Amino acid sequence: MVMKKTLAIICAAIALASCTNDCIIDGSHQALVGNGRIYMYDEWNDHQVIDSSQYANGHYHFKTDASLPTLVSLYTDTQIKLHEFILEPGKIDLTTPGGVIRNLVVGTPMNDAFSELTVSLNTLSKDPSALNESFEAGAEIIREAIAEGNGNAFSMMVMEQAISGLHPLELLGYFDTLEDYLKAKPFALKMKAELEKRAPVHPYIEGSGIEPHYIDIIHPGKDNRNISLKEVVENPDNRYVLVDFWATWCGPCRMYLPSLKGSYELYHDKGLEIYSVSCDENAEQWKKFIDDEDMEWTNVIGGIELPEADSYQIYSIPTTILIDCSNGFIVGRDLHGDMLQKRLEELMK
Repeated sequence: MVMKKTLAIICAAIALASCTNDCIIDGSHQALVGNGRIYMYDEWNDHQVIDSSQYANGHYHFKTDASLPTLVSLYTDTQIKLHEFILEPGKIDLTTPGGVIRNLVVGTPMNDAFSELTVSLNTLSKDPSALNESFEAGAEIIREAIAEGNGNAFSMMVMEQAISGLHPLELLGYFDTLEDYLKAKPFALKMKAELEKRAPVHPYIEGSGIEPHYIDIIHPGKDNRNISLKEVVENPDNRYVLVDFWATWCGPCRMYLPSLKGSYELYHDKGLEIYSVSCDENAEQWKKFIDDEDMEWTNVIGGIELPEADSYQIYSIPTTILIDCSNGFIVGRDLHGDMLQKRLEELMK
């Protein structure tokens, strides 16, 4: 794989570049009118200014110590963001279109590798019928990239991008491999705390010492009667409950609805129940939608200010959480389409 070849030479390339610890940046931008200053912020150190440079006639130049690589961003004195990249020894040319690939900076080893990673992920299939395969392939590419980075700033940048895509315990394992100075960055400490908060509401991993038990939810159903998740999980007819956070106005939620119906038809008689929590605010519109779409499972409405968003660490919809009724453990998360059917097939043999 090209990605692996590029990452394999990062260490050698950095060694060649690091005969000096300076990062030299020459850039230009159409947003730079007249004269002013550009500020370089350390994004992993509470957005602190670490350098600045004068610009004139659209051009600027930096020569900055990069002995400890970090993620930086360049802003004008009027707070226009120009670029974001890893500050590392070497030369970065931002004066030509070739200096940026899809808004990612190139010219130094780790930035080149991150640009290549982004291109690899963006070229995965966009066909809705193949989204699950693309997700799995993308996760493998990300794992390989983090590992090949060997704990350097590139690894941490990829981890930041993957925080919602890989299991928190997996990312915490990678966190332990980061270079010590990176672990001490304020951003890294916040990321670790967030991962530790997410871990108890992500699928059970045997031997991890964490038992991710579901958290009860209570919301009104179609008849305005409050229905708790607990009563659905503890129903002896149910073996697994899929909690589905969604909304009628959510395009991806509607896209996955046919496959959700298919899973329900296949596995309901074998013990699957769905507990759908709508983020809609218009109850009448929500009731009409679930009637029109024949959503025959348990439906409740939680509203746009979802009370359990923090406890379940929900940042976007659709989000699904699969619960094993025998012990209340979470055994799946963010399962949609073929991924959901594959997991149910494994569990309901």
